[in-house]
Amino acid sequence: MLSFLEHRRSWILVIELILAVCGFLLVIVSNARWGIGVYADSVVYLGAAKTFLGGQGLLDVNQKGDAVPLTHYPPLFPTVLAGASTVFGGHILVGAKWLQGSIFALNIFLAGLMTQYLLGKRSLGVFVALAVLCSPILFAAHTSVLSEPLFLTLTTVSFCLLVAYF
Repeated sequence: MLSFLEHRRSWILVIELILAVCGFLLVIVSNARWGIGVYADSVVYLGAAKTFLGGQGLLDVNQKGDAVPLTHYPPLFPTVLAGASTVFGGHILVGAKWLQGSIFALNIFLAGLMTQYLLGKRSLGVFVALAVLCSPILFAAHTSVLSEPLFLTLTTVSFCLLVAYF
């Protein structure tokens, strides 16, 4: 009986991984077709990542056109974006596309895993992962150069670690 439960548990994790891969592919295909979404904040993140890759640090442009240190936006996202650009091909927009796709896959998997861990119902984790995959708001955030998906990932991981500690 125990081996059957372990076998079922591994299949549920496989299903969640398949949903995560589907989310990754959806973001990549969507961004290949229509391009990655760029907002006003995105321009700042992309510029800061570009200056970071150039060895100048995280810089922003003020109203006069002068380069100033990035102080009004979170510094982690442009740093991660610069790292992803280096790993995934060199251009910042290509790195952003692959980074956001990877983060979407990770968020789908973490949502299912966290649900299983907190509620103790493995099959419910699959439904939560599917709900994250099908959410148009989360999909739109992950197909744009925004810091919110990375924030969601780090918050979820922090919450899981906090629950595991206590």
